[in-house]
Amino acid sequence: MKSAKVAGLEVDHTAFDGAIGYLDSIERNGQYRYSKNEARADELPSLSAMGCVCRQFLGFQMEGLQPSVDGLIAKGGLPAWGEKGRSVDLNYWYFATLCTFQQGGEVWQRWNEALKTALIVISTKLATTTEAGTRLERTRPNGDA
Repeated sequence: MKSAKVAGLEVDHTAFDGAIGYLDSIERNGQYRYSKNEARADELPSLSAMGCVCRQFLGFQMEGLQPSVDGLIAKGGLPAWGEKGRSVDLNYWYFATLCTFQQGGEVWQRWNEALKTALIVISTKLATTTEAGTRLERTRPNGDA
């Protein structure tokens, strides 16, 4: 909807109202779920990052979103590689990067520095590894590799 509006297309305001209503229904204490009955939000910081990004694109004031963004980072953590990449949720990294970039300021500076460090560390490991068959394993949000 945001892209359509920016492109100059007419977007019915009720579409934005509906999106805001849905986000309100799945948000609890700054954390987002797949549905209002979903109980696993604490385990899926990527959903909270997605929810914050949606609110940013819907025009919510950045100051009002700051507690949610700070909570997102406190819960999901800054980017860092675990053993063989097992602690990495790339969906979280993607949406939290977008969210913190949109938010700007100190939270973006902290996130960006941690992301650059994490990417340099793994790039160095990949460039210097001589183990046959070494590969990164992407962890799904439910913890499965």
